[in-house]
Amino acid sequence: MPIKILFLLSSYGAGGAERQYFNLIHGIDKHEFDVHIGLIRYRQNRPSPTLLESLADVRVRMFDRNYRADISVVFDISRYARENKIDIIQSLLFMDNQIGRVAGLISGKSVITSIRGEPLPLLGKWNTWLEFKMQRLSKKIVVNSDWLKATLVSQGSAADKVVVIHNGTAAGNFQCQVDREALRDKYGIPGRAVVIGIVARLHPIKDHVTFFDAVKMVRATHSSVHAVIAGDGEMRTRLQAYVKDIGIDDCVTFLGTVTNELPEVYRIMDVFILTSLSESFPNVVLEAMSAGVPVVATNISDVPSIISDGENGYIVETRNPALVADRVVSLLSNPPLRDLFIKNGLARTEQFAVPAMVNKFQQLYTDVYRSEAQVSSS
Repeated sequence: MPIKILFLLSSYGAGGAERQYFNLIHGIDKHEFDVHIGLIRYRQNRPSPTLLESLADVRVRMFDRNYRADISVVFDISRYARENKIDIIQSLLFMDNQIGRVAGLISGKSVITSIRGEPLPLLGKWNTWLEFKMQRLSKKIVVNSDWLKATLVSQGSAADKVVVIHNGTAAGNFQCQVDREALRDKYGIPGRAVVIGIVARLHPIKDHVTFFDAVKMVRATHSSVHAVIAGDGEMRTRLQAYVKDIGIDDCVTFLGTVTNELPEVYRIMDVFILTSLSESFPNVVLEAMSAGVPVVATNISDVPSIISDGENGYIVETRNPALVADRVVSLLSNPPLRDLFIKNGLARTEQFAVPAMVNKFQQLYTDVYRSEAQVSSS
């Protein structure tokens, strides 16, 4: 009999965490697992028709959270779990974790939660305190990097409860065969420009300032350089003002949020840069590698597990635009080195393929299910 999993999700954006979740949902063996999706609608956050169409092969149920302290959603989910004989509730994001934990407690179902992205303190003091207090209600807590597990354990999480499952990348999803010149015309990039790109929401922790400072330095030796920024967020107005202040606004293109066009955006890049100050596991590094773009990334979290410095990419220290610019110039000035990074980068992505990630989740679900079955029978 298939193991019944109820996946909870209240965010339907284009972020890396959401992409990983849907990779898991689409990749899981539907013969071994009966997949149910609980989409939590909150305020104006609603799933698009396209998203709903992509979930046509699984059972989807909408749960409404009408206001911030609306606890009725917890009882609705616990009722659904009981009526449909769900075995495991799986959640991804902070609020979904708390809703799933309480729903699991009420319905008597095992709950697997996740912690991803930036360090917990960025959630705020209260939310961080709540997360650690509520962890006892999780059967397992999935994180996407060894660095994040070590961080959580050092802050009080139970080591045997935290499970590392690295993100998976579907390499084919980021490869694009469309003519580069045609794509440059589409996105308004000068035909002979050297394109440096970044894919990240416009948030202080992504440190776009270092990216733009590096672009200005690269421009001193490569006058045709053009910067492409995929992503949107709270810093957009300030960053647009910043590039104007430092005199590079004529060679910068803000693309805003990019979803289906992301492979095209990678396709027009000559070098990809990650300037983040902190992340758990930067999906974009693997995405860029999969797309055949050499990477220069900051030395944060699990980046060294992806990049071997000088072999398949460059690792630089945070807030060091001069070093970023130096590494970019090295790649632009040395085509054989750039080709080597591309070749080795593609090889590295094979170690982080989506099927490997899905298999690890399936094994986790099976282990938790069997463990609960043994407890029930004893």
